[in-house]
Amino acid sequence: MRRGMTGICGLCIVASLIGACQQVGPRYDDGVQTKTKRPEPKYTIGWQQIKNGMDPAEVLSVLDEPVDIKVTQVSTYWYYSERGSNGPYVGFDTRSMKVDRWRPPASD
Repeated sequence: MRRGMTGICGLCIVASLIGACQQVGPRYDDGVQTKTKRPEPKYTIGWQQIKNGMDPAEVLSVLDEPVDIKVTQVSTYWYYSERGSNGPYVGFDTRSMKVDRWRPPASD
């Protein structure tokens, strides 16, 4: 009897964890959770607002969070696709953390 109760409790814990994992992260209209898909209007307009000298908070306010970040002694890169440096990115001078370069997404 005790062994059966432990198995049931274990299943409850696993089910709870699966439910919690499914609720983490943004969801969009198609119900699919993804790191790179963004609502188009804000994302497109956001790239048009990027300027030299912006700080990270300003970039976050127009583009949201990056998919990946790479930091070197000279530059910090925020990548906005899984393609890394081959895709859209915002580059900051690491010392000042001000935008000094960027590449918007390619127009399709």
